[in-house]
Parts: sequence; C-alpha cells; structure tokens
Amino acid sequence: MRELPYVAPAIGRRAADCGDGTAAAAVFVPCWREIGMSDFGIARQALTWFDGHREQFVADLLRWLGIPSVSDASAGIDGAPYGSGVADMFAEAVATAERYGLAWANHEGFAMSVYDPDHPFEAMRDIAMVSHLDVVPAGPGWESEPFAPYERDGFVVGRGADDNKGMALLNLYLLRYWKEKGASFRHPVRVMYGGAEETGLDDMREYVRRHGAPYQAIVTDCGFPVNTAQKGEITLVAAMPKPESVISLVAGASPNAVPGEASVRLSLPDAQRDAILYAVGAMTGMRAAVESDGTVTITATGRSGHAAFPEGTVNALHRLTASLMETDMLPPAAKGLVRHLAAWSRTPYGDGFHVAFEDDASGTTTLNLGLVRTVGHQLQMTIDVRHAVTQHPQRIVDDIASKIDEAGGHVDRVDIDAPYVVAQDDPRVALLTGIYNKLTGSHAEPYAMGGGTHARVIPNALNFGPGLPSGSMIAGDDRPAPDPDFIHGGAHGPNEWTSVDRLRQAFAIYAAAIPRLDAELD
Repeated sequence: MRELPYVAPAIGRRAADCGDGTAAAAVFVPCWREIGMSDFGIARQALTWFDGHREQFVADLLRWLGIPSVSDASAGIDGAPYGSGVADMFAEAVATAERYGLAWANHEGFAMSVYDPDHPFEAMRDIAMVSHLDVVPAGPGWESEPFAPYERDGFVVGRGADDNKGMALLNLYLLRYWKEKGASFRHPVRVMYGGAEETGLDDMREYVRRHGAPYQAIVTDCGFPVNTAQKGEITLVAAMPKPESVISLVAGASPNAVPGEASVRLSLPDAQRDAILYAVGAMTGMRAAVESDGTVTITATGRSGHAAFPEGTVNALHRLTASLMETDMLPPAAKGLVRHLAAWSRTPYGDGFHVAFEDDASGTTTLNLGLVRTVGHQLQMTIDVRHAVTQHPQRIVDDIASKIDEAGGHVDRVDIDAPYVVAQDDPRVALLTGIYNKLTGSHAEPYAMGGGTHARVIPNALNFGPGLPSGSMIAGDDRPAPDPDFIHGGAHGPNEWTSVDRLRQAFAIYAAAIPRLDAELD
C-alpha cells in the first residue's frame, strides 16, 4: 500500500439537527444526517440487519474458530512471519471478505486490512477498526475440542470465540453492512487484523514501523465503553537449576494465562515414592502415576484464565508445589526449589516477590508465573507482570531478580512495555462513552484494566468495546444477553465462549458510534 504520513486526529464540534431532539445539547453531526437518522434509528436498523444475517455470521464464526491460529514466530517464513496457523487464518479472512464483495490487503503477513473497494483506505485519512486473529494455545481443561467449535442456545464455544475472533468477524460484518446500506464516510473505514497480539503486539508494531499508523484506530478488544488506561507490562524469562531428583517440571500453556495444569516427574527411592503417592492421592485437584521406569509423575489441575484478570482462577503450579510441600517428603534440593515456586506463585498479585501494589488510577498489580519448562539441567520460567501505572517498572524487575538470585537462579531476559494512558477528558472518549450510555441506558465511565491491546503500539488509538455485562440490552430492544447456563469459561481459559446476542448489541453500538466519530474527526 502507499505509505501516508501520520497526522494525529483531532475532533471538532459543529451544530446539527440530529433528528432526535439532541441538537441543542450535543453538537454532533451524524454521518447519515441526510436521511435524518438518530443514533437509536441507526441502532435499530443495524439490529434488524444483523438478525437477517445471524445464521450466516454464526456459520462464518465457526469456520474461523476451527483454525488453530496460535502465533509462532519460530515457525515463521517470508510472508508468514507467525507460522502456518496465522497464515491459514488470514487466508480464511480473505475468503470471507471476497464472499461479501470486500477488498483486502496483506501487509507482509504481519497484519492485513479489509475494506470497501469503492472507498480505498489509501485515498485519504482513515478510521481503522483493529482486532486480532491469533489465539493463545488451547491448554487443558476443555469439555469439548477447543478447535472443533459449536453453537448452542445463542452461544459459540471454541478457542478465540471471545478473544478476539468473534469481534474480528463482527468488524468485517460492519463493513459489509455499511457497504450494502451505501453509507458515506468522511474518513474511509477499514478493518485491520493482527497476527501476533497474544505474543507481544509485534504485528501492529511492525505494521506501523513499515507503513505508518492509521489516522484513527479503534481497537475492538476490550470492554465498553472506553478503556483509557492499561497497566504497564513486564515479561521476565528466568532460569533455576534443576535438582537431580526432578526429571522434569512443566506448567502452563502461555505466559499470559494462569496455568491450568502443572506436573512434575520425580526420581525417588521406592519407599519415599510410595509415601508421596499415598499422600497426594488424598489431595484436591491432584493425581499421581508411577511410570514404567519407576519414576513418579504428579499432576495438579487448576482453573485457567487471563493473567490480567486472575479473579476466580486457581494456579495449578501453586497447587502442585504447595501440595508437595505439605507432604514434606522431598529430597532437600527438590524441596528448596518447590518451596520457592510455591512462594512465588502463592497469589496472582506479586506478593511472593514483594512487588504487590495498587493505585487509584489503574488498580492492582498482577503477576503470573505462567510458564515453566525443563530445558537441559535448568527450569525456564516466564513471568507476566501487569503493573499499576504509578509503580516503577525497574524496581519491580530488581525485586524479582533479587529473589530469583537468592534462590540460585538468574534472569535471562526482560521486556518492559510502558502503560497506555488516554486523558479521560479527550473529546473522542466523551463522544464514544456518551453514545454507549445513550444506547444502553447506562451510566458507565471510562475505565482502566490490566489487559494489553494494540492501542499500546498504534499512536493515538482508542479502545472501545465490544465486551458487555451479563443481561445487557439496547434501549428499546427486547433481547437481553445473559451468561450461558451450560458452560463456564473465558478468554485464555478452557471452554471459552461468546454470546451472539452480545455481539449483536455491539454491532448496533458500533453502527451508530463509528459514523458519529467519523463526522467529528477533522
């Protein structure tokens, strides 16, 4: 694509008759002012259109969720830097776009764009609705095959349903809707998909480096209304010496997911082994088995979930190590290692490393010892930290490194990503929050969170939706959207699900909000 110079968007205010009695109080210009549609009118029209295409949407989403698009840079090649899974997912997105008369552009395999061929985004300053098509690994604990998705009672279950393929597809359907309705925008709207959001945001970071940023990016990978602050992120890779009696220790599937399963294989004298087998057998969430060579494998099951939102999770690594400490039957070296791991994973808030912190601006720091692997004679650990915006990141690193050093280990790599902050009095924030509250009858405020999105690496980006609370409803619509009663899961954990009714509501909110934002941007 032709590279455009980046110009930061500004938002202006102009008087207009919105057709819904709001002109005197609010001075926004709807994109479709020529047909006199209010926000409610646009939302109702969008709901009707979605209802007519709902079955098609679900069928497309099931196809998308069937592709295991786990980003893997180690398997990357030219044109497919994140491996075959992401490349296959991009190809499926291309097929979907072409089926609905939309054009596309592949940005060297790092990202891709979908747009209306009648309104190419290169022609002028654009609005980009940004999401991602990569997913975290499936992990353990699923009640169904994670990449064999299914729909039941208005819910779709499968890895990536909530984070972020459901919304990614909805963005494409919004383009289709606007194309079919002949919508006119001052700033052409496109959809952008990244391929490595879950593994460090290098997809959009690389896109911006090569092509420049969209004029206005709207990242659709959080909750409504507007997310104005994201905690700083630190990723540490460290190593600990492996005691001779520990053959292997494995925990977790991804650094940004709380481990749902952890296991250790031990070589012990027969009497000691049998005693541990007996003790572990009576513990909750624990199981043990003797291998053919006489070693014993002890496995703990927890409850996985997103590391940035650890409430309700159970870290399987802590369950494993705390249970082994309770037996008091390990050899001294193994006991020392297990004691440190149990202390470090004791809470998801950094207490074990003495970095617990909380502020009013962004909330509580989280720390997830999310990945442990056996590499030769060492255990390699990956630690994910989401720190409060007023907490000093280097002090966190120093405190963690000090604890690991005291335990005989060392830190090999540290990546620090600064917090993301947008002023709450930004007119764009006020506009989008106001439209959300108006359409839902809510009184929601902009908020902070621990999750990290593409807004961190795209200049001047905003985070807006699509997450909605249970029971949410568009004012005047009679279809609330509760949680499912047959399954419990979430992003980055097993049994991930999305509500089609909540996506339907999000569709209506975006259908009204994006034209209003387009009209207000300079």
